[in-house]
Amino acid sequence: MMILAVIIALVIIFCGFMLIYTVYFRFLKILVVVPFGALAFSTVSGNRMVSHSAVSYAKYFLSIVLEAVTMALAIIVCNAFLNAGLPTFTSDYADWTKALMYMCELTFSVAMTVGAVKGAQGLTSKALGL
Repeated sequence: MMILAVIIALVIIFCGFMLIYTVYFRFLKILVVVPFGALAFSTVSGNRMVSHSAVSYAKYFLSIVLEAVTMALAIIVCNAFLNAGLPTFTSDYADWTKALMYMCELTFSVAMTVGAVKGAQGLTSKALGL
C-alpha cells in the first residue's frame, strides 16, 4: 500500500507541474501578444488586405483570452470534484479500501484537470470556430 501511495503521489506531483506549466505558459502568451495590438490595429484604416491583419489579431487574441477563461473554469470544476470527498456508500468499507479509493479518486481528478487544461485550446477553437 505504501508503494502504491508513493507512485500515486509521484503521478499527482507530475500532473501538478504540468498544470502549472500550462497555466503560466498561457498567461505568458497573453503578455507577449498584447503589445502587438497597437501595430495590428493601426492597419484598420488600410485596404482590405492590410486591415485583415487587425481582424486576424483580434481573433487570435480573443481565442487566447478565452482559452485562459476555459482553463480557469476547468480548474474550478475539478476543484469542486476534489473537495466533494468520498461518496456516502463507502462508510461500510474498511479503512484501507477507503484510502485506496480516495487515492484513486484524487489521481483521476488531477489527471482530468490536466487534460481539461491542456485541451482548452482545442475546445475554445472549436467552440468559436477559430
